[in-house]
Amino acid sequence: MYVLFPYDLLQQRLMEWASQNGIQLVLTRLRPAFPPGLRAEGIRLQVDQVSPSEATMSIETLRVHPEWLALLSRQMQVRFEAGLYSGRLEGEARYTKVEGVPLWEVKTRFTDLDMTQYALLRKDGKAFIRGRLGGDAAATLTDDGHIQDGNLNLRVQPMVLVGVPE
Repeated sequence: MYVLFPYDLLQQRLMEWASQNGIQLVLTRLRPAFPPGLRAEGIRLQVDQVSPSEATMSIETLRVHPEWLALLSRQMQVRFEAGLYSGRLEGEARYTKVEGVPLWEVKTRFTDLDMTQYALLRKDGKAFIRGRLGGDAAATLTDDGHIQDGNLNLRVQPMVLVGVPE
């Protein structure tokens, strides 16, 4: 069943579900991964209000693996790793209830992200920040995606600010 699952249909449903209210999600490919999980390639997220002409986020590969032992205790927990902006992001997400309120707790670590590849740091095809970025982030999200609590720690390697003509 794992190998014969209709991943193309799941890919289509995920893109339809996420593409609402000025947000468009594109997945080039969605396939099974081993150990059991999912592997997505060519992920592009575009938010019309932020960057109508370019992808707001672009991820080359994303692997998601559920924590199978957590499922036995009726908890939802996944580990993920992604290749993006010539760097790496890894972390975990856990679904929990606090005082009856469903929440997602997300923790990530990212290393060696090439800032010139990020669409919001470019104007007219030219990057105005060049360098590599690392760090970690933790956030608690509500079921509808609003951040309830969070923190972000950045480790910046030497960066260059470049003037971009108006």
